[in-house]
Amino acid sequence: MHCIHCGSSLPDNSKFCTVCGQPVKQSAKPEAQAAPPAAQAAPPFAQTTQAPPRPQQSYAPYAQQAQYAPASGVPVAPMPAKKKSPVGFILIGVGVLAVAIVAIVLLSKPAAAKLPDVSYTYLEKTTEPTLSYEAMNIISPALYRSLDGILVFTGSVEDGARDVMLHVEIPGFTQPYDQKVTLIRQITKIDVHPPLLTGEIDLSTEKDAQMVISVTDMTSGKVLLQDSKTVKLLSKYDAVWWTPEAGNTNIDNILAWMTPESEQVLELKRQAVDYLEYISDGQINAIVGYQDYGMWSDPKWNTWIQAVAIQGAMSDIADIRYNNAAFSISSEAQQRVMLPDDVMKNRSGICIETSLLMASALESAGMHVMLIFPPGHAQVAVETWPESGEYFLIETTRLPMELSETAWNNTVTYLTQDQWMGYVYGTADYSLGQCYVLDCDLAKKLSILPMSN
Repeated sequence: MHCIHCGSSLPDNSKFCTVCGQPVKQSAKPEAQAAPPAAQAAPPFAQTTQAPPRPQQSYAPYAQQAQYAPASGVPVAPMPAKKKSPVGFILIGVGVLAVAIVAIVLLSKPAAAKLPDVSYTYLEKTTEPTLSYEAMNIISPALYRSLDGILVFTGSVEDGARDVMLHVEIPGFTQPYDQKVTLIRQITKIDVHPPLLTGEIDLSTEKDAQMVISVTDMTSGKVLLQDSKTVKLLSKYDAVWWTPEAGNTNIDNILAWMTPESEQVLELKRQAVDYLEYISDGQINAIVGYQDYGMWSDPKWNTWIQAVAIQGAMSDIADIRYNNAAFSISSEAQQRVMLPDDVMKNRSGICIETSLLMASALESAGMHVMLIFPPGHAQVAVETWPESGEYFLIETTRLPMELSETAWNNTVTYLTQDQWMGYVYGTADYSLGQCYVLDCDLAKKLSILPMSN
């Protein structure tokens, strides 16, 4: 039998089509009716005059509608629809799972070949260090050791750290200054103070010199900064009380001219011993500082006789004479001041120069010494005995000095505490005016040191 809906061949007595699922209606007459003779049976594709009725309802998921040949109008049986088996879905799922497993295995295996390194320009780019410096325009050799530096260097770098070599030098005046500096983001600041050359340096006159500055990257060897600057080197005698860089440098810097251990100052002390032996008839033969010779009941006269001996040696043995030239400690003045050794060699000096020679000799003997500056003048004071508060005022310009006790007392004058205060403040009749008093012990405390190379 055949399905009236889809035309599929069905077993006899079927109630539902096994292809389209439609109920099958039984014919009124049983199929026991004999089939017509073979000769009279219509061929399967015989043309008919009338097409079978089309179904009233279509079930797309389960069946296809009959198709009709356009030429003859004879219905063509459609291909039976295949049932979707769950086995297919299972196979598909297994296939997907297998592909995923293979992909995981391939990804977990180490790469057969290393991928090329990828570089990014913005990561490789490094910033250049920021460098700057400020250098002095005028350098006083006599004050060189008292300076914090002749150049202030500053530098920084934004990324990481950078090692650079800083080089500063004044050829013919200083030794090369080379220092490794690690630059970071925080600004690094360095006061550069190259050591002076050893041996003799011609500093008798003022001259121009070149300061050489360079900064080199220690990793790449690249020169990051290279420059030279003209500086004025004053002579070793030039005492400057004011500079554009430091402003008022103060009269205290005159302590740089104190040379208690210099060769000529020690020679003056030896000559003072000869003078002592002469005026004491051989009873005193040494400069002993604050020690008692055992000749006086008051120990202050031990100090007095030594000061007299130094002045007498300056006068009669070293044959030094007073040079009556102007001296000023005005902030606008630049004073030419010889060092004590030069005073001994030249056998001449102005008030500040002979005072520096006397003060250096007394300090070399371990005594408490002060430089006194009345208006337009310079003198020396030495404490009579440690912590006595009394002083001997020494007028070093009395050159030559007569060989008499009166001349000695006028040259090395004793002042009580009240007399000392009256003289310093300029209120006493014997005062020359209000004085500037400079304690020579401050030299070491203030790091005001004499030039030494």
